[in-house]
Amino acid sequence: MKQKMTNKDMNVRSLPIEQNQLRAVKNDDGTTTVSGTAIVFNQPSQPIPFIEYISRDALNDVDFSKTLLLYAHDYNKILARADSGTLTTKIDDLGLHFTAKLPDTTLANDVRKDIQAGNLKGCSFGFTIADGGDRYDTDSKGQTIHYVDKIDSVSELTITPIPAYTETSVQVQRDLNSYLKSKEDKNMSEKKTQEQQNEEELDEKIKKAVREAVQCLSKQKRDDEDADDVADDGVDVDEEDDASSSVAASSTASSSTSSAVQSSASSTASSSVQSSASSQSRENQKSKEEKREMINITPENSKQSDKQELRDFAHFLVTREMRPSLQREAAAQGVGLTQGSVLIPESILAPLHEEHQFNRLENFTHNVNVTTTTGKQPYFQENTGVLQTKEEFDHAKDVSLSNLKFINWVLKTYAGKLALSREVLMDSEKGSPENWVAEAQAQMNDLKDNTNDSLIATQLLNGATTKNATDAVSDMKTILNVNLQPKDSEASQIILTASAYNALDQLKDGFGRPLLQPDPTQASSNLLFGKPVIKVADTLLGKAGDAIAVIAPLNKVIYNFTMGQVSGQFIDNFDIFDTTLGVFIRKDVVNARPDLVNVLKLTDKSLAASSGVGAH
Repeated sequence: MKQKMTNKDMNVRSLPIEQNQLRAVKNDDGTTTVSGTAIVFNQPSQPIPFIEYISRDALNDVDFSKTLLLYAHDYNKILARADSGTLTTKIDDLGLHFTAKLPDTTLANDVRKDIQAGNLKGCSFGFTIADGGDRYDTDSKGQTIHYVDKIDSVSELTITPIPAYTETSVQVQRDLNSYLKSKEDKNMSEKKTQEQQNEEELDEKIKKAVREAVQCLSKQKRDDEDADDVADDGVDVDEEDDASSSVAASSTASSSTSSAVQSSASSTASSSVQSSASSQSRENQKSKEEKREMINITPENSKQSDKQELRDFAHFLVTREMRPSLQREAAAQGVGLTQGSVLIPESILAPLHEEHQFNRLENFTHNVNVTTTTGKQPYFQENTGVLQTKEEFDHAKDVSLSNLKFINWVLKTYAGKLALSREVLMDSEKGSPENWVAEAQAQMNDLKDNTNDSLIATQLLNGATTKNATDAVSDMKTILNVNLQPKDSEASQIILTASAYNALDQLKDGFGRPLLQPDPTQASSNLLFGKPVIKVADTLLGKAGDAIAVIAPLNKVIYNFTMGQVSGQFIDNFDIFDTTLGVFIRKDVVNARPDLVNVLKLTDKSLAASSGVGAH
């Protein structure tokens, strides 16, 4: 039996705008037909951080009978579905294409108008990979490549205003980490092997140098002995040549030569010749004794010192660590080497990107694209009036429209820029500067998303009263059952800080089951009381350690007005030679219904008091 899919299995990918061919037309019956391309085969993705290719045969045998077409990955906003016949898919050599018939609803009509206006351009798809259905490799530029050869299921196709590679399954991330670890281990092994080979080559060079030095000394010794023989026979020897030959003689050779000279001189009849030979012999002996001390240093002591310095230099080239012997030698030669000095070219590899850890709140809010700096969004509150009885021929009683409200927006401008030096880009590995720019652009997009999260969180708490829970579970149920009307309760999400999520995740219900339950059909990772749970950082709603729960129908409460955004790469500054990336957005976030926002601060006491659950 096939196991149930969880969010940990889900991968979400988005198609570049120029490839999705998104189209929408209005039909005569008021419905909307939307078509586009959700997946392309054998085309490189943007770095996520790996480059991904989906094989032509990856979708063979995939069952699309349960596939949904969503708006902004929201399972509460289903546009069409295959099992109702409103969504059809077709696979050809280029990729996966879809056609959907949307009903005559406000959401469907808004989607059609936004597509036609160019506000909606993105297509995403959610899928799982079959066991053994993917593999990793590294191209010539050092970029990690992920090949998806077999897809197990495609649960959703999504039309989204902000296409982005946002989610990678736990298994894919594990496989990627394992591949990178094995590649790192292989590189380390090759590096160690190369270092060992370099060490052996260095040893061999040192040994060769020592052998040549010994051979040179031996030759000098023989030449010196020949010169001594000539001196013993009473032949005048040039003082400079005698001193040169004496440098290579050993102490034994010097003693023997001295004795031979003295013996020869005593047997000569002429006292002047004897005196001259004896004097010459003493000079030779003195010179040889002085040179002998110098010679003995070279083969015995300096050999080890030179070898150590060569080893330390080799170590420096690999690690850039300055060992004492190399520092002394550098100082003696007047070379200013320091720790970390670069003597060999340095390469900067393509960057890796750590993904944002939590759900983006913008995926759950009411997002509106506007064309003016200020404006009003009118809406009618629920009409709770009733009709009155009417007698025959009597006038009908007057009724009134429900209370008309306006949501005002005033756009503000948010911007930022990032400068990249040309030195960094030129030092990057060949072919990867573009990846660096793309990575920087992705980080600028992260800054934009972080700004959205911060504005939404601030407005969410604006006008809302925070209540200290007395019984965490009971208080949350009361909010859903009493404080919120049925439709608002049904459309609500539960936002939990990481600390609140952890506290509730430690609880079990009366049947011993974890209180938080996973649900693969939701954009968030878990359900609580049947409602989607959105986990956010503690600091987004308070401070570190705050266990806060916010319950509200975000799509009805938070209006996210956006006039547009500009992001891109600007012209080089030829004064300092950098390239500047920037992002520019105009937006306003408004809390239209603070009365529907319920904020609870969970305490240990309130968790312990929860009825029907116990600490785990």
